[in-house]
Amino acid sequence: MERAAFADELCRQIVADLRRFREAHPKETVYGYGLLGEPGGEPYLASVVATEEGLQRVAAKYQKLGYRYKGFVEERAATAGELATWLRWANPDDGWYFWGLPDHKRVRAALTALVDAGGLGGEEFEEFCTDVLASLQTVPEWREEMTRGLVVLGFTYGSDPRDFLRTATRANPYPVVRRLWREQWKASELRPRLVPSGARAAELDSAAPDRSGK
Repeated sequence: MERAAFADELCRQIVADLRRFREAHPKETVYGYGLLGEPGGEPYLASVVATEEGLQRVAAKYQKLGYRYKGFVEERAATAGELATWLRWANPDDGWYFWGLPDHKRVRAALTALVDAGGLGGEEFEEFCTDVLASLQTVPEWREEMTRGLVVLGFTYGSDPRDFLRTATRANPYPVVRRLWREQWKASELRPRLVPSGARAAELDSAAPDRSGK
């Protein structure tokens, strides 16, 4: 499969993937969709989906872990809203659904062939995936899906939240990008203030994912 044909096929797969997710999870409100992949070793490409309900579940988990808000003059239990703001654009392994493209075997075979031919290696892989996501804005079927609720698009390797932010800046319309950066800024402001408490503080802090991207 040629690169352009693969891009077109991937667009169709993404639209079908989001529809399939919504049908399988009718009570979930999708707010983020990411391509998750890696061109090295054994190339693969899958998808991850963020929902408001999943975000609330993971925020509740951190509340149970005892996270607190530590201000300049006060320390108190962190609210679910504060934790959700902090976690909204965290790594996909914190509350996102690890999903999959409908015809994943076909996608993997085409991707492997392109990588082996020297067409999608290194940073070019991320750029290709980001361009495919950006092109969805011109696809009528995707615009139709967006009438059911806005979904922020991005690419991630699954280990650094800055990957999604960087690629989402290219893949989404400008008003969406502005909103995403505002949400990221709020999360960055909260991060140093949300801390585990009590005797288990060091244990919980070391187990918690690092949302700084460092």
